[in-house]
Parts: sequence; C-alpha cells; structure tokens
Amino acid sequence: MSSQIQACLVCDMIRPELNGKLIILGFFGICPNVQITLAALDQPTPLTFLLSGRANPGQLGIALQLVDVRSQQVIASTLEMRIAVEGAGGVFNIVQTLLFTFGRAGEFEARCFVNGVRDYSGFFQVARQDDHSRNVR
Repeated sequence: MSSQIQACLVCDMIRPELNGKLIILGFFGICPNVQITLAALDQPTPLTFLLSGRANPGQLGIALQLVDVRSQQVIASTLEMRIAVEGAGGVFNIVQTLLFTFGRAGEFEARCFVNGVRDYSGFFQVARQDDHSRNVR
C-alpha cells in the first residue's frame, strides 16, 4: 500500500475558518524544507503539523511522533486521532499541535502512523538562534 500522507507542513499555529479554509500562522516550511531557529533549545516549544493526504473512504487512526534523528529518541507524541475520510477523492487534512523541548540543535523527524503502521516520515532542522546568525554572516 502506498503512503496515505503525502505532505507535512510545519508552523506555529493553524486556525480553522468557518468556510473550511485554514489560517496558517508562523509558516516554517514543508518537510524536508524546514529550518526552525529558536532562541532557547531548553524551553518548551509549541509546533503545529498539518498532515495532508488521500485515503479510501472510511475511518483512519492517525498519530504523530517527533524523533531526535541522532539518538532515535521520541521527544513528543500524540494519541491516535480517529478521522472519517469521505467522498470519492478521499482528501484529508489533520492538524496536530505539540508542546515539547528539543534540548539540542540538529535534525528531527516527524513520523506519522496511520492505523498503527508508520506511513510517513518528514525531516526538519532545528538551530539555536546564535548558531544560525553566525552561519548567515
């Protein structure tokens, strides 16, 4: 079976509108083209992930894990969220917001599980603000 999740957008926050649109605030990028620069890596950081995909009509259980690529340690995760996919196109969007501490700069992975099976992996980079400003000069 091919992946049901095709894209993972990373931002600060997403707010739904009444007409079904989403307002995206603080857009960082779409995995793997995401660079997050933080002033403090030892403070809790809220991040929102918009997972977009297609599936056959029916029920899906979707969960998200954030993993430190170097240590393979899970640094944050969600409980499984049940959604109903409807219609012939089977398009769905899931918003997951997590509050967690990175602890270090480096590469991280967003792993999405659909019905308990790992379905998608999206990678992103995290840097400390001081480190990033030195690289830009």
